[in-house]
Amino acid sequence: MEKEKEENPKKTLHLKSYIVNLKSMNSLPVIFTLLIIFQSCSNKGMKTEDPVSQSTTEETNANLVRYFFEEVYNKGNFAVADSLIAEKYTSHNKLNIEVIGPDGIKQAAAAQRSAFSNWKTVLDDVVAQGDKVVVRGHDEGNFTSDYMGIEATGNHFYITWIDIFRIENGKLAEAWLEIDTQDFRKQLTGK
Repeated sequence: MEKEKEENPKKTLHLKSYIVNLKSMNSLPVIFTLLIIFQSCSNKGMKTEDPVSQSTTEETNANLVRYFFEEVYNKGNFAVADSLIAEKYTSHNKLNIEVIGPDGIKQAAAAQRSAFSNWKTVLDDVVAQGDKVVVRGHDEGNFTSDYMGIEATGNHFYITWIDIFRIENGKLAEAWLEIDTQDFRKQLTGK
């Protein structure tokens, strides 16, 4: 066969490991068949999701999280939690605060906003991938009302945190909050 290739290279088509002698077959249907087989083999195990749809979903998820923080924490618009938070939402946090469902979010946000005057949440970074949104942010304000069993001191605080959200059916379904609780308590108490 090597000899035949050298003599007349136009008679043979080499595609992947398939060699077809075009002289003995109608070449057009064979070429299309081989291209279909080749394409099918090369796509095995690959994700075939539309990258535009995926990025649109990720951007939508990131915007959902941005809207959540702006409305609920910065503006105190607790009613929007009903449309943004899944009924079985759970926050896994180190603050020992149970936050479950839209009502849990409303209670947690209301407690924070009433304990800290001039409350401000800033999202420093928002990164979305698949159904997850990671936020690196910070909160600041003045500690003007008792919170988590700590007596108000009037101290100003600035605390950084990272929160990872899982989005399901267009709502926040779960979150994992990482925060330096010792530093937070130290800033609140001044000790």
